[in-house]
Amino acid sequence: MGGFFGNRRKTNRRPADMAVDVHSYRRRGGWRTLEPGARGLDFNRFGMAFVSRTRLRPGDSLRLSLHGPAMRLHGVKARVVSSQHTGQGYRTGVRFYESLHELAHATRAPYLRYLCGLEEQLPPA
Repeated sequence: MGGFFGNRRKTNRRPADMAVDVHSYRRRGGWRTLEPGARGLDFNRFGMAFVSRTRLRPGDSLRLSLHGPAMRLHGVKARVVSSQHTGQGYRTGVRFYESLHELAHATRAPYLRYLCGLEEQLPPA
């Protein structure tokens, strides 16, 4: 998608060859592991993309476990914003915040500051 709505990212993403465990919520049974070991593609403190075997729908609410180079983050809230079929599975884009208000008041989502630390550990784009 190009033009005005092309790239709405707040900062460039960095390459992120990391394992991502994807957890989804079901009314019966609560949180469950949907896919262990999905592969991260790119990352910044606001969102990321990963490849999984499972098709996720925009709007789906997830919890991710991110296995970075020097830290692991568990229970990171994420919302699916895109999912495209590729030859390897589905390229899924997620964001880590619900609103700009949440970003401005990081005390409501303290894990956001850890995402900044993880971003700094990754090589620049």
